[in-house]
Amino acid sequence: MKPEYIDEIKKEAIDRIIEMYYGNLNPQEKAEKFSLLWQVFSIIIDNKEIFFGNRTSDNFSFNGSRKISFEDYMRINSIFEKLQYTNIIEGLIERGYSDEEIENYIVNVNLPGDKDALKEIIAERVNDGRDYFKNRTIPEDAFVLFIDSFRPKVLKNGLSREVIVYLVMGIDLLCKKDIYGYYICQEVGKQDDFRNIFKDLVERGLKNVVLIVSDDIPYIKEEMRNFFSKAEHQLCFSHLQIKIKNIMKNEDQKVFISELNKIIKSASFENGIVAFSNLLERYRDKYPSFIDDIKPKIENYLCFLKYSEKLRRHIFTTKPVEDVIGLISNKISCFGKNLDLNSLDINIFVQIEGLRLKKWRRPDRAFLLNRDEILHIFNVFLMNG
Repeated sequence: MKPEYIDEIKKEAIDRIIEMYYGNLNPQEKAEKFSLLWQVFSIIIDNKEIFFGNRTSDNFSFNGSRKISFEDYMRINSIFEKLQYTNIIEGLIERGYSDEEIENYIVNVNLPGDKDALKEIIAERVNDGRDYFKNRTIPEDAFVLFIDSFRPKVLKNGLSREVIVYLVMGIDLLCKKDIYGYYICQEVGKQDDFRNIFKDLVERGLKNVVLIVSDDIPYIKEEMRNFFSKAEHQLCFSHLQIKIKNIMKNEDQKVFISELNKIIKSASFENGIVAFSNLLERYRDKYPSFIDDIKPKIENYLCFLKYSEKLRRHIFTTKPVEDVIGLISNKISCFGKNLDLNSLDINIFVQIEGLRLKKWRRPDRAFLLNRDEILHIFNVFLMNG
């Protein structure tokens, strides 16, 4: 195996150990733990027969005083063995291979391992990992939640039926991006969907949310009042523009959207409210139902104007979570009409886990550049509570 691939496996394994067993450490302590485990990993790779023969001592020492428990050695070894398969197996799962097809693939390319070992790897890496993901503790404080959904079709009892999948993305006060949960609902638009979603988030630790960004989803506002009553609600501006294009005639929509884009740049929330209200009234005679639907929601569509110009561009649409939905949708499209509910669940988890452990390991730069403002907003939010 190439040295750079071994380093990649080591890094992913250590990240996983720290996330699963040392999540309560502060950033400096995590960095120190990472450095120590990296040394351990290197020694294990060079001396596996020594460390995993009949060794049973409680602790091993490095550099005189730094110690690591034998239990951590076993965690490292177990994960190291399995991560050699990780990229291959996840790639096959993403492409829609069944367990049997994955087994046949490994036999055909002469990868080390048998059927029992393969099933253990799949179970631990995917099923156990999925359970851990769905039940893990999430941050107590979040600056913003982005919520959106998509509607894939799944096969059940030989028939294709539509389900709705909600994704909840959070940005915490460290400006780290994460998917706090994904929820597959088998009845589209059911009233208690968001009661169950918000209840799950609260039970796993979420307490304070400054802003929730979503489309105009049925029942979400009512459940926000029950679970996150202090949070402000920003309705997705890009979804509004799509709605305009679907309802208005071409000549009207061009003028309306042009005026709307000027309102986005309003100097203040108050000015934006007045301008948007006046714009809607100009089209009341032509589109009365549309105007009656939008006008009570003006403050929700323009909520982002309460923030600085630098921050506004990142919180007035659901694009951050839409991008994840786009990635998931592309990956599951290979199933065609043969996607079952469990395969859908596994593929959503695999895509999210890949983002969490790689691309999202560091704070999101767009929000990190505005962290001082975010912390100020959050402190004011708490004081007003």
